[in-house]
Amino acid sequence: MNTSVNTTLRAFFFVLASVSAVSVVRAEDSDSSERKEPKVPAAILAKFDANKDGKLDETEKAAFKAEMLAKREAGKAEMMAKYDANKDGKIDETEKAALKADMDAKRTAAKAEILAKYDTNKDGKLDETEKAALMADRKAEREKKKPSKETE
Repeated sequence: MNTSVNTTLRAFFFVLASVSAVSVVRAEDSDSSERKEPKVPAAILAKFDANKDGKLDETEKAAFKAEMLAKREAGKAEMMAKYDANKDGKIDETEKAALKADMDAKRTAAKAEILAKYDTNKDGKLDETEKAALMADRKAEREKKKPSKETE
């Protein structure tokens, strides 16, 4: 066998072995008992943490998942009732166009609402200062949704 091909194959197998070893180490690290549960928002804990231990056990998680599934199914049923004009249980191209038009109208209204609130110089766009105000408000909203220190 050609020496350069032999050297290339050795280098390839060395890299392959190295990548495999790193993957095994990472897998072992991720299997450790130090894995942290994601933080559950306070509102979800307040509603589903029946035993008030600050986390969701399997039964509480099942209740949460069941409610989310029910909401999703209700949303789907609402969408079908609104857009499935021919009542065939599917959204065809014409019905999709109506759905898209409604979504575009909502997006346009949301944009207009943002401009009305944050476009202080009324130039029809957000400058850096106006964007910063919008981002600060969005961050504050996210902070409200984060779990409180008492629930962590």
